[in-house]
Amino acid sequence: MKGAQPGTDLLAALARTDRVDLDWLLLDKGVPYRVTRAMNDQYAITAIDKLLQAEDYGVAITHTADDSNLGVILHRRTEYDFKDKSVDYTEAHVFVAGVSMATVHWLNEQGRGLWALLLSEKDMQRLENGHMGNNELFGFEDARKQRPGLMSKVKPSPYKDSVNEVREPGTEYQVLDNGSQSMAMQYQQLSTDNKNHVKAITEALLLSQKQQ
Repeated sequence: MKGAQPGTDLLAALARTDRVDLDWLLLDKGVPYRVTRAMNDQYAITAIDKLLQAEDYGVAITHTADDSNLGVILHRRTEYDFKDKSVDYTEAHVFVAGVSMATVHWLNEQGRGLWALLLSEKDMQRLENGHMGNNELFGFEDARKQRPGLMSKVKPSPYKDSVNEVREPGTEYQVLDNGSQSMAMQYQQLSTDNKNHVKAITEALLLSQKQQ
């Protein structure tokens, strides 16, 4: 029926296979495709580590020509049941914003992140802003045509031989526990003014501790 809301099975399929954000689809809020905007490397490493511990994902570093923007894509081929049929698809998690060479270094230490995808500035912005779905990243195939995705252009990572240049020796990045990660997610959703208030309070507390 024209104008009718899609069924839950179809909505779940869209969210699963193409990372469609259901808030955007149903409520016109947010962005079309889900991305994780990490507030910093600590946050990114914690979230990525949790996923890698659970499943065997492939890892690709997204970057621009001048390396001013970096991201991480975790991906794996899997399947799910849809109307009594098994559907193959690529599950993907995209991390952007707070990702820097420190995250790349950590991935190298884990023996991951050995592939990289060079994106134009425009495409990187689209990925970061939630305007690039799995079909564009990984391609699609149907009865009429087949189109390879951007991930078909991945190459060996240019960063894997320069890990010593990523951060100063002795710098450690710890994985956050669930409580700390929850607080980080709440902080990420604050307005800029409220973030500034939190920073001011934190700095004042730190100063007070030093003076004691």
